[in-house]
Amino acid sequence: MKQFFTLLFLFIGLNAFSQNLQLHYDFGKAKDGDRTVDRNYFTTTFETFKVDKLGNTFLFVDLDFSRSNGNIGTAYTEISRNWNIPFVKKLQLHTEYNGGIMVKRNNIIEISNTYLFGFTYPVRIGNFVLPISISYRKQQDAVEGADFQFTTSWSKTFYHGIITFSGFLDIWTQDKVLFSQEAKHDGKQFTFLTEPQLWFNLNKSLAIGGEVEISRNFFIFDDQFKAMPTVAFKWNL
Repeated sequence: MKQFFTLLFLFIGLNAFSQNLQLHYDFGKAKDGDRTVDRNYFTTTFETFKVDKLGNTFLFVDLDFSRSNGNIGTAYTEISRNWNIPFVKKLQLHTEYNGGIMVKRNNIIEISNTYLFGFTYPVRIGNFVLPISISYRKQQDAVEGADFQFTTSWSKTFYHGIITFSGFLDIWTQDKVLFSQEAKHDGKQFTFLTEPQLWFNLNKSLAIGGEVEISRNFFIFDDQFKAMPTVAFKWNL
């Protein structure tokens, strides 16, 4: 695992075209059965995006400082690559990996490695151009058959560069797991996750703002929508 993250950061340092570092303070509570999940911790996000002759690459790393004394409780990474298709305009092949680790009750829990393969196509909606990806999704511990994922993202700057509206939307299927004395799989369920961000750009490097994480069956599997806001700083490197 250490070697893997070392390679990721080497990749960032050698190939970054645009990149930023974000520091969020997470708010919000949610009921998970009989317990309450209380955020109130810092999260750092490192993002990098690069366009080249063969396509484009996006990578981010999230670190949640959710443990006692502000220690790291979750480390999560995603790297995706869109590949140009010769003699085909706009349509691209999409490949993606995501995974990580989580510390819960002093136990290290692996966030299952997930691999995606599909296609990406840009769709114009008003002033926005949204890259739409439709992918086959393979999660390592899935036992209920194939899964699929819809993904889009956006970034638009307004008012002479003062305000930036950005974010992403993911909708995917995954195994529905019933936790009793032992985990039991019971068909499929839809997971919804979006994180719209609003930034006020103080200069070319520093912005203040935040995001709202809106999800269903993402970190609490009760089939209810949750909204978790943050306040944040962003530094464009």
